[in-house]
Amino acid sequence: MRSFTAVVATLVLASAVPHLAVAADREKKVEIIPRTETFYFDVNAVPQGKEVLGEVRIVINQAQYAGLPGPRNCRLSVTISNPTNQTIEFFTLIRTADIDKKPTNSWMVPSGMLKSSELSSRVYLCQVSGFVTVDLQDREAWPKRCLINGKERLPCPINLSIESNLPPLPKEEAQAAKKEGS
Repeated sequence: MRSFTAVVATLVLASAVPHLAVAADREKKVEIIPRTETFYFDVNAVPQGKEVLGEVRIVINQAQYAGLPGPRNCRLSVTISNPTNQTIEFFTLIRTADIDKKPTNSWMVPSGMLKSSELSSRVYLCQVSGFVTVDLQDREAWPKRCLINGKERLPCPINLSIESNLPPLPKEEAQAAKKEGS
């Protein structure tokens, strides 16, 4: 009986070892490719002469995971923080482009209702991109509209401060990418 148990245990262990080796090999190949540079840019869309209630901070980071196929190898994390003394809620349309400045992704990113000093974070699947831009033309999103203390404001009286590991897409190319991606 002992020898039968030993044989069965050996067979079970032997059949598991290749799976463990494949899993370990798969884990070795999946590594995060770091983007080390950080870009800072402001998006001031409040019309001249209008009241500005403050500046909301958006942090956009793209992470690429080598060894995974297709969109599984890219994540875009978006964190919105509200340093103003108002409760805000808005959507913003974020677009990305590849190194040839061709559109790759777009997301309508909600802030959620953020009281003063609160933040919200979201993670999205993506295609690896080389540039980022915030769309200023969408009629349902910031800067055209938002909620301040529960009341709709047209246009939205807040500006955005962006921190990203993707550089901003130049304005002319952002307009062309929007037309091409629409």
